[in-house]
Amino acid sequence: MSDQSGGINFGGSASIDGDAVGSGPLGGFSVGAAHHSTDGIIPFNNQYRNGTLSTALTLAQGAAGDARITARYTAAEFHYPTDFTGQPVDSNSYRVQHRLTVGLDAGRNISTNVQARLLAGSNDVSDLTEDIAVPFGATTPQHSAFRSRGYRRNVEGRLAFSLPSDATVTVGGTYEKEHENNQKYLSNPRPYHSSHDFFQTME
Repeated sequence: MSDQSGGINFGGSASIDGDAVGSGPLGGFSVGAAHHSTDGIIPFNNQYRNGTLSTALTLAQGAAGDARITARYTAAEFHYPTDFTGQPVDSNSYRVQHRLTVGLDAGRNISTNVQARLLAGSNDVSDLTEDIAVPFGATTPQHSAFRSRGYRRNVEGRLAFSLPSDATVTVGGTYEKEHENNQKYLSNPRPYHSSHDFFQTME
């Protein structure tokens, strides 16, 4: 089964969406894609583009357990002509972002009263902002760029025990890690770097 839709606006906007789903002896799947764009409301350097790809795969849905894997990739680009006062004076400033997310949700029925479950996720993001402009008080254009890369990882494990009294006891633990790296460039000086890490564990 599949579904798709799309539209084009002669004022400078376009939108296309599509998806497909299916199933087989081992499970089911879905795939989706979308693209949206607009020229904006300002006459120059105000375009916006966004594209997405996504998929989901479901396996082994039965008495033994189940598993589901998902992934999504997004790319976006935005051009903005306004300065810090809101005036439309910049013809080349823009920002680009790429993002990839992946997830896993899997369970195993160890016995009729005990189930183990694993959840894991990953989120990667890359940003770039770039501009060429004449700084206040200067006479020559200066190139500036800001680049940011980061990721987040998390894993969670659980054991669920079903008690005769219709109650459930769950025990488990989680692990998370985040990292971010920033770089700022100007025309001549060396790039500025900053890096941050974050860890978290819970039981």
